[in-house]
Amino acid sequence: MRADNALTSEYLLIYPVDSARILEQLSAEHAAAFFDELPVKTSAGIMTAMTPNKTMLCLKAMPVQKAAKLMTELPVTYTVRIYRLMPVAVRDEIFSQLSERSKKHIRRYLKYPSTTAGALLDPVVDMLPADVTVAGAIRAVERFRSVAGCDIYIVDESQRLVGMIEIGKLLKSSHHLMLKDIMFRKTRSISAFAKADRLLKHPGWTVRRQLPVVDRDN
Repeated sequence: MRADNALTSEYLLIYPVDSARILEQLSAEHAAAFFDELPVKTSAGIMTAMTPNKTMLCLKAMPVQKAAKLMTELPVTYTVRIYRLMPVAVRDEIFSQLSERSKKHIRRYLKYPSTTAGALLDPVVDMLPADVTVAGAIRAVERFRSVAGCDIYIVDESQRLVGMIEIGKLLKSSHHLMLKDIMFRKTRSISAFAKADRLLKHPGWTVRRQLPVVDRDN
């Protein structure tokens, strides 16, 4: 299988999960050499579908700069799972090559045991301050890096969760009102230290598709 073959490239993009199963059967060194010939985003898409241990061995077999670049493209929750599996010397070397932003995201997860909500959460959260008008909030949403989800969380000046608002209600509300006056104050949050085996039993799932994860001071 040659990475520069047009059919191979198309297959890798369309079937990343099947590609992952094939590459998992190769030695870490051969898989790493193959990934080295691919665009970083293509490699990241396939690696995300691989088992964490196989991905870890591939990254370990790569030059440290290449491994760091790939880890930056992986979902941060998956990156942390790989990071926990790596030998200390290897992960420290790769960690030194990451951007400060990536390091900050990884450290945030490493604060929590691997079996807790804090280690599983999605760090990209739509948030707005409570002391802003609806008009200001809509302008802020337009500047979000990605498309806003259905729920936007409201925080105070200390970044503590104080409420939430649905995007539909935000768009329909009078522009002069403050978010703190129209937000839902009952957020049904999950503790970052909640054990993973208890998450599915949380009553909040009966009314919401996603739930906020908070630490001890909310």
